[in-house]
Amino acid sequence: MCVVSCVSVQKTSRPGWILNSGVNGKVAGIGICGTHVNGQNAQRSLAIKRAIDEIALQMGVKVNNVALIGTKASSSGSNTTVESYSFQTVDGNVVKAVIRETWKDPQSDEIYIWMVTE
Repeated sequence: MCVVSCVSVQKTSRPGWILNSGVNGKVAGIGICGTHVNGQNAQRSLAIKRAIDEIALQMGVKVNNVALIGTKASSSGSNTTVESYSFQTVDGNVVKAVIRETWKDPQSDEIYIWMVTE
């Protein structure tokens, strides 16, 4: 005997722009970030920063990333904090890009941000 059930299947295939981000000769970058200790807004911000860093590197811009890790102690315990900074130095050029699309992997919770230069 065969039983058929109705099960909702969520599409988990990645969008095509993840592997082919180029658009009409413009410089494009993909920023990816897994779950973030400070929540979804921090996850999205980090993915945007990474996409801009990728664009800047393709444009020949010197990119310096610095991560500061510290511990704050209090009477109730200690917290570890991580701060990440991105510095782009450009010889008279400005890196301007817009978000084209965002996708969140439902299995890994990684967020993907596709940015393209203006």
